[in-house]
Amino acid sequence: MPDAPTPRTRFAWRSFFDRSESAVFVFGGDRRLRYANPAWERATGLSFAKFRGTRVAANRRSLSPIAPPPEVWAGNDARVRRAAPDSVSGPPWWDITFVPLLGAGERRVLGVVGLLTVVGPSRTLPRVKVPATVGATRATHAARYTFDLLAGLSSVSERLASQARAAAACEVSVWVHGEPGAGKETVARVIHHNSPRRERAFVGLPCGGLQPYILEGMLFGKGGLAGTPVVGTLYLNRPEELPRPLQDRILGWCESAFGPRLMCGSTTTAEELVKGGRLAPTFYTRHAPLDIRVPSLRERPDDLPLIVSRLLPGVAEPEAIAALRGYHWPGNWRELLDVLAAAGGQPLRKDHLPRVIRERLLVGHTPAPAKPQPKLDEVLETVERRMITAALAKTGGRLADAAELLGVWRARLSRRIAALGLGGEPPPEGEA
Repeated sequence: MPDAPTPRTRFAWRSFFDRSESAVFVFGGDRRLRYANPAWERATGLSFAKFRGTRVAANRRSLSPIAPPPEVWAGNDARVRRAAPDSVSGPPWWDITFVPLLGAGERRVLGVVGLLTVVGPSRTLPRVKVPATVGATRATHAARYTFDLLAGLSSVSERLASQARAAAACEVSVWVHGEPGAGKETVARVIHHNSPRRERAFVGLPCGGLQPYILEGMLFGKGGLAGTPVVGTLYLNRPEELPRPLQDRILGWCESAFGPRLMCGSTTTAEELVKGGRLAPTFYTRHAPLDIRVPSLRERPDDLPLIVSRLLPGVAEPEAIAALRGYHWPGNWRELLDVLAAAGGQPLRKDHLPRVIRERLLVGHTPAPAKPQPKLDEVLETVERRMITAALAKTGGRLADAAELLGVWRARLSRRIAALGLGGEPPPEGEA
């Protein structure tokens, strides 16, 4: 009898690629990184677990060095050479061959397989060490941005510190909003310096303070920040001020496998800016999962003594603290720092405060002038005059009818009218 056919076993492709010495990675049809073997991690110096599920753009503007070009997503093979993320123009370079996986009988791309080869000096070569003085300066700067900087006695401060701790523990984008000068960038720096990206740089860009072409050159020009791996967090102050093409380009960089973490600060929420047409919708749908509102100083009067003690030595005068708590702080933290600078590093006294704050304190402590206590006779005469006038008006000036209405004798009413000056001399007795 012929031998029975052996059952067809399933091909264990992951195990096959894991044992390979060739650097292999796979994108799904949704343009997300689905697999990379250990050889890829050794060649690139990157961890696949960190970039698993990262989505790349389908056009040539994608900033990820492993992103397939548009012709691959159209169903054609391609071979490219790109500079490694830690170099602007190479070496080292990455030579990558992309092969699209097409569905049966159709041109739809089910996925893309990439084969990577490192050309030139390896990424693992020793780098120049940071001088000790520079490292100490960086450590001193980072030590200033602790969670204690946000904590306070008020409930709004405790909520802010709690939200910052949650943001520092993850890698998602953060949207910070609040009044001008409330400390939005400070909150972003606290999150960065307490996150896994603390060893890389924090870059803050004033989107409304520089021309867009200057910002674009700083990020994407020759030698720009987008060509280096040094940026750990990119903070955009008022990103709604940027033109829409530059907004999209920055989002493409941040969404790439080697892009920075994005944080944004504005005076309102991302949702309101998108509804107003000033912000790309992606900022709200993908880059504002954590929305943190920074309270103004007006909402934190109980925190002012603690804030002053952190910024100035010694114990501040009670009158100075009372004046700070009673002020409305239209400039928030910026104004407060300017006020405390007048103390010159000494304990805060009332004399250090600007005139507008001292005057507000004086007004708050000046008692209102006491109203004079009215005399009983004056009150009774006022009430009596009003009742007699009303009774005379109601009876057409007839004293007998007015006396009956008021419940008094006519003679008595006549005397009171004369005494109060309502009708001159009393009428003679017997007058009707």
